[in-house]
Amino acid sequence: MKIALDPHMHRHLSLPQICRLTKELGYPPGSMGRVHQHLDIGQGEIDWDVFFKTLHEIGFDGVLSSCVFGWVERAEDSSRFMRQEIHRYVDKYWDQ
Repeated sequence: MKIALDPHMHRHLSLPQICRLTKELGYPPGSMGRVHQHLDIGQGEIDWDVFFKTLHEIGFDGVLSSCVFGWVERAEDSSRFMRQEIHRYVDKYWDQ
């Protein structure tokens, strides 16, 4: 992940490369995950603490966004929750 997210490197990746990288980032070693799903932060198998810590370690200073489309009936609640979680991690790692 640190190589893939190096802020000093600009890369053009092909669609197959993006798909492979997304799968590697989304499914940690030993994971049984096989279905790509967009869930709220804290659900699923991604270790979000490691993810945000790594962004901080490589000096990430960009835009963070979330995709909310898994549950149309609760999109607003999900969006608010995701923003709250992103702020929590930013406070934890960047506002030290």
